[in-house]
Amino acid sequence: MFLILNEGKNLNIEWFSSRDLKKEVSRKIVNTEIVLDIGCGIYPQNLNECRTHICCEPFAQYIEYLKANNTNKEKLFLYYNCSWEEILGIVCEKSIDSIFLIDVVEHLEKSKGIELLELTVKIAKRQVIVFTPLGFIQQTSSDGKDCWGLDGGIWQEHCSGWYPEDFDDRWEISASIANHFRDNMGRSYEKPFGAFWAIRNL
Repeated sequence: MFLILNEGKNLNIEWFSSRDLKKEVSRKIVNTEIVLDIGCGIYPQNLNECRTHICCEPFAQYIEYLKANNTNKEKLFLYYNCSWEEILGIVCEKSIDSIFLIDVVEHLEKSKGIELLELTVKIAKRQVIVFTPLGFIQQTSSDGKDCWGLDGGIWQEHCSGWYPEDFDDRWEISASIANHFRDNMGRSYEKPFGAFWAIRNL
């Protein structure tokens, strides 16, 4: 496994306010031709101004919503209703410029998340970009609904928690100790949770 190096300490960590975190991260994103957006849900990434945007989403209702409501005509969108295992199982190494995993790894068991990261590093040519909460945040759905009123409640459940220390110093970490102020159903937390971005330049 490539995770955990330097005795759990990553020296490439920068801390920002919640207001500045995404702005600072956007400066580190390289615009490329082809992006694979794994687990895009109904909101594909908008940090990379790519020409071809591959949306991989395992929940069919999210894909159908995205196809019906996406008004972006400036790039080519390709939609795949499949799991990350399926799409990464057929994509050749170093064949995608950039791979985004925004709010994805926390929905997997830790061992599966590590496997996913290892595969993306092999397939991406320029960058792998990860966004995840800082530590574990309990997230469930009592009625199967998600915050958008769709039937994706089970897909919003969290299975693992991640920290900058889970990434070795080949990854650049940008983090905030207060970034999530509401839960997945829009209810305010008593104390906000942090979040971080991990970027691997290849």
